Amino acid sequence: MKKNKINIINKILTWYAFFSGYAKGRGDDFNKDAINCIAIYSTTALGDLILNTPAIIALKARFPKARLILVSSPKNRDLVHDSALFDDILYWNNKFNNIVYFIFKLRRLRPQMAVILHSYFPYDILSAVLADCRYIYRDHYGKESVALDAWLTAYSSAFEGHTVQRKLELLKSLGCDDTQKRMQIPVTIVPGPRDASKIRIGFQMGASRDCRRWPLENFAALCGKLMLAEPAIEVVLIGGKNEQRLVDEFMAQVSAPHQRRVVSLVGQTTLKQLAAAIMTFDILVTGDTGPLHLAIAQQVRTVSLFVTANPLYTGPYQDQHLHHVFYKPLASLSPELARSPLPMAAITPDEVFGAVRDGLRQGQTLLRRAV
Repeated sequence: MKKNKINIINKILTWYAFFSGYAKGRGDDFNKDAINCIAIYSTTALGDLILNTPAIIALKARFPKARLILVSSPKNRDLVHDSALFDDILYWNNKFNNIVYFIFKLRRLRPQMAVILHSYFPYDILSAVLADCRYIYRDHYGKESVALDAWLTAYSSAFEGHTVQRKLELLKSLGCDDTQKRMQIPVTIVPGPRDASKIRIGFQMGASRDCRRWPLENFAALCGKLMLAEPAIEVVLIGGKNEQRLVDEFMAQVSAPHQRRVVSLVGQTTLKQLAAAIMTFDILVTGDTGPLHLAIAQQVRTVSLFVTANPLYTGPYQDQHLHHVFYKPLASLSPELARSPLPMAAITPDEVFGAVRDGLRQGQTLLRRAV
């Protein structure tokens, strides 16, 4: 089905080029001074947006006079609306059913170049060409068809390293600085309120798929250990509306006295409010999630858990002293655990407790009693 879709899109683009005179720009005829409008695609998840920010900042520095258009997911509106990084923002849900309206709006802004940092193939290439972007740079993720590569000026090749660096490598041919790897949130975040007498430990229990979640019983066990070790500990749960079930199951496994020291913000925050809450944490415990990247961008300490994902690609890439990463690749697990619904059970509550304890000590927030 997808092969047929790609073939149809290739024919549409061929017809468009024939009748409109469209011709793809080549890297060797690129003129930086002729570029006055750039469309930047980042239409996927929260974490992808934050991972894309070093490349966006590099583009803005390289083309200071160009108008930057962000093509964003509507879900990320809260973190990009009124951002000083962008001159215009178009929201697109990656769907074909509204692509004509989206292309019409993009064409009106007359971008000469599109930089596709993370979007939905093949509709992103279709829209960029039909919006008359002559130069199209795309970050590939290695598993997509090469059938539409002929429409791209350049694209990322196989790269064994961090996602942030792969995007920066793609932009080197444009003369962009590839050394500035620091992520940032596109809008200003004001820290949320907090009780200075409390030690705030954030738990992000959900993930994009169950196999990327740390088991709830492990979170509950960690909660008990932390609260026994330090009366000032307050556990703050974060997550989306669809994760309320996880909160209920977690609370059922936490003792009544400890429940009173758990605050749930799950499903109760906008993305900006979520980022503000994360800024009040002493440490965030999480898997490979959007909140992890929010915390990293805001220089909040983290303990991150990886089994089915690889931190080489999406783990902390800045301020390494603030972050403790657990990585137990699937290949290192027993066959039974590797095939189980929750292979991240390979990381134990005792291990994570030790990392949280060490992180608090490094941050000069001490646990009074060892467990």
